[in-house]
Amino acid sequence: TTSVSSHNSYILSTSSSSILTFSSGILKLYDTRSLATPTSTVTMTTIKSTMTPCVEFSAVNPHHISLSGIGKPCVYVYNAQNWNGFVEEPEAIFIHDGHEEERGGIVLTHKWHSSIDRLVISAGSDGSLHAWQFNE
Repeated sequence: TTSVSSHNSYILSTSSSSILTFSSGILKLYDTRSLATPTSTVTMTTIKSTMTPCVEFSAVNPHHISLSGIGKPCVYVYNAQNWNGFVEEPEAIFIHDGHEEERGGIVLTHKWHSSIDRLVISAGSDGSLHAWQFNE
């Protein structure tokens, strides 16, 4: 049995075919069929080492990964299909920035809809709940 482990690393999210871990601003994407080596290592300096972001895989499109809770009241959506090998600061395909930033607000959590493609629900520390869909 092979396991995913590294010092101070957190498993943030899983899908049927992938596992995403986080440690000190580095996201690592693993294929569940081969856990010995990550398929992608992604550096994100926007994530401070003291933060544990909320990361979710889309239930409809396994290449869509979303990230929130990193200091700004936004949800960032990425296409991980473009993450091969080592990637520095990937470009988001969409950023939802509709939550209030006043008084240090953040997105507390977000979830993908289980059957509607590109539909995400997010909750902010400002007390708002947003349902939004993006075009790719």
